[in-house]
Amino acid sequence: YIERDLPFLGLNATPALLRKFWTMLAGYHGGILNASSLSSALDISAPTVRKYIYFLENAFLIRTLPPFFVNFNKRLVKAPKIYIRDSGVLHFLRHISSFESLENNVLIGSSWEGYVLEQIIQLLPTRIQHYYYRTQAGTECDLILAKGDTVVAAIEIKYSSAPEVTKGFIISIQDLSPQNAFIVTPFSDDFLIRENIRVCNLVDFITIHLPKLIS
Repeated sequence: YIERDLPFLGLNATPALLRKFWTMLAGYHGGILNASSLSSALDISAPTVRKYIYFLENAFLIRTLPPFFVNFNKRLVKAPKIYIRDSGVLHFLRHISSFESLENNVLIGSSWEGYVLEQIIQLLPTRIQHYYYRTQAGTECDLILAKGDTVVAAIEIKYSSAPEVTKGFIISIQDLSPQNAFIVTPFSDDFLIRENIRVCNLVDFITIHLPKLIS
């Protein structure tokens, strides 16, 4: 598909270059897209990198998550984050062949983050936009659901059964004033960890809380 079909549709690159590009994107999974770094590593221009990103995103192979920013008096990161949309493809590209090897790999947190994003974003109506939030000082929230400038939910994604509320998430909540705040995990019970922050597992979030947020 990448080496034959996309070039047929206009993605002008050699199969070897596309394989290298695709593998490098797996290394960026869950991180901030740096087109200049990719262009330097691949010896192509930054506009060419963005063109390849455009093709792969419109082919539903990758997802770029835009930053959320309004008129805060803070320096905000304005580059998108990037994810391989299929977790199985991501694990293959990172040479992870079993769940046991995934559990012992530093990738597990970002892999879980990308998986959760996909499950949530695919259920959103068009009136709800999705972003991430990050300041230059490092304050970050993994997923923002918004109606225009109104933040419906701030969501932190943690691969943990006993997550803690991080200072960065607290500052994000103070900055954004979301109507709701969640920490989404694989296995947790559903409970308030603080007065305005709810911990829940992904299934409960999708089946119980998300329908209320988007109604």
